[in-house]
Amino acid sequence: MKRGKLYAEYFVGGDAKPLVRALQSKNIPFYDCKIQKDGVILSIDVKDGKKFFAISRNMCYNVKRIRYKGIFSPIFYAAEKIGLIIGFAVFTALAFFFDGIVSEIDYLGDGAGLKREIDAALAAENVKTGAFFTADAGDLAKKIYSSSEKFAFVTVRKSGRRLIVEAYRKKEAAKPLNTLKDEVVSDESGTVVYINCMSGTPRVSVGDKVVKGDVLVDGNYEKDGKAHKTYALAEIELECEYRYLYESAGEGEYYEARAKAAAIVSLGKENVLSATAEKTEEDGKTVYNVTVTYSVIIS
Repeated sequence: MKRGKLYAEYFVGGDAKPLVRALQSKNIPFYDCKIQKDGVILSIDVKDGKKFFAISRNMCYNVKRIRYKGIFSPIFYAAEKIGLIIGFAVFTALAFFFDGIVSEIDYLGDGAGLKREIDAALAAENVKTGAFFTADAGDLAKKIYSSSEKFAFVTVRKSGRRLIVEAYRKKEAAKPLNTLKDEVVSDESGTVVYINCMSGTPRVSVGDKVVKGDVLVDGNYEKDGKAHKTYALAEIELECEYRYLYESAGEGEYYEARAKAAAIVSLGKENVLSATAEKTEEDGKTVYNVTVTYSVIIS
């Protein structure tokens, strides 16, 4: 842009005499100089704007631009307004976009203890950290609630980038111990991970693999070299596996998560420990072989 086509009018606070002398020594022309009680108003060609600000900054002046002057000033005003509008629009769009991404999931109430079930239900709906949240919070709460019989109440809400899941567990009545058994028999197949024998004699050890129907504890004990009859009372924890075939409409993280969730629902057991899925192709269809690991207490 040629000189003399556009000027910027500034107010400079303080004693302007040193500034005027500095501008003159640097051969920077200024126009329409008006001395005020608390400073000076002057106009600078936009070509000299950078030099003017450098001098003002070095001399610790407070400078405020008042307006543009000259034949190109309407174009600059329009450009500034367009820039502000675009900037605001970009800021709003970015704020909306990033606010829609889930950066953290909070588990309230009994949620921490039910985290495994909650995460499985969330994964089935492709809700996870780092992903854009598009689900309806009310519908999502209903789906989490219906995914397991453990839930008594579930709510979901989003606060900024945090997804807050508040869940409460159903209260179960304590089951009285059965002291009338002659033996404790396994009703599941799995691996023994814990034994608490209160009466009788264990017939298995930690790490043993058992099948449904195996005797885990019998109602006998030995004393003075003789066998004596008693009742069998024990708690034995087994780690078990459940296998499930899921015919999928596609492949990828979303469909894998749905396969795992479907397997957990089909199992219908509590205390799910983990779920893994292996993708295969059968007759041109995508099939996930899901293995769900869970624990049970035999007593």
